[in-house]
Amino acid sequence: DYDDCIVILDSYIYLGEINKAKIALDYFVSLHPGKKSLSEYFVKIAFMEGDYSKVSSLVDDPDAVSDPMLLAILAESLVCCNKLEKSKYAFELYLIKETNYDDLLKAFFRIATVYNEYNAPSYAIYFLNIGKTFFPDDDELMFEFAESYYLKGNLKKAKSYLEALLKKDENNYNALKLCINICFELHLYNEAVVIADRCMKINPFDTDVAVNKGRALYNLSKVKESVSFLEEYNHRNPNIEVVQSDLAGFYVTIGKERKALGMYQSLVEKHPQNMKYVSALGVLLFNFKEHKKAIPFLKKSFDDSPSGVVAMCLAISFYSEKDINNSYKYLKIAAGYDRRNISEFYSIFPSARHLFSNKKL
Repeated sequence: DYDDCIVILDSYIYLGEINKAKIALDYFVSLHPGKKSLSEYFVKIAFMEGDYSKVSSLVDDPDAVSDPMLLAILAESLVCCNKLEKSKYAFELYLIKETNYDDLLKAFFRIATVYNEYNAPSYAIYFLNIGKTFFPDDDELMFEFAESYYLKGNLKKAKSYLEALLKKDENNYNALKLCINICFELHLYNEAVVIADRCMKINPFDTDVAVNKGRALYNLSKVKESVSFLEEYNHRNPNIEVVQSDLAGFYVTIGKERKALGMYQSLVEKHPQNMKYVSALGVLLFNFKEHKKAIPFLKKSFDDSPSGVVAMCLAISFYSEKDINNSYKYLKIAAGYDRRNISEFYSIFPSARHLFSNKKL
């Protein structure tokens, strides 16, 4: 029975069983080849698979589409394909044909969210202004207004929407988090710390908020307080990369280089291709005169991003390890960046002047 086919397809799609839906659809089309509504399931399945270009190719004429859901799928797919004007037209058609009040409210929020996710806030604002005429007091639409103006760089207007929203609901978590981002843009770090504390009372496990609080304290020159806070957070929530990365950098700032060394060693073990960590570890090992250990990290750092400073560190490290040829090689490179590196090197290793006397630097 045709109606049973539709029920089965809807059930598979609802459950996310895309492969079963595709097999069933091919079979049902062979049973009912003339049913247009069955062919529309090809569009829905393509959308669920993330094949947005296929969706737009399957729907040639938006004006001929009667199903509001299909228009919404087409419009969102066009946004994902960066066909913004076409998506705008498809969304407009969808809104005209959508008759369910609850779905219409969700639609304005969803439309704005999609455009903002693809960094097209002007389109989001266009539809939000339409939505506001129908739902003037909806909190989600107010938040998306704030998000849209934030993306456009109109921080004052974004902040005004968030303040209005927080007057209605002082614990609106998304609004508080966006306020923190705006505070950073405006260099209002004291305010960022206060709002971060409010957020952490609601959700003490939000790493984004914790990191922002640590960075705000750092920007206020409260580095020890920042370190203490992040250490406590790291103890309660271990092995979070961004927390450990910030901690390692802050340790260097306050002169706790041994702690920084241990943290960077851990980070490099877990993320061996991260050149920021590799370089920092190499420099710290060099500073502690652990030249043999420093060399592979310094060399990897230099190969990735050559510089006179790292070349000089390598020249000193190789000489300390009695590898004269490599020491000369990197001293010559360092001299190419700054000739003063030669006299600095000889001041550290006077004996090198004689060894390198027959070579051209």
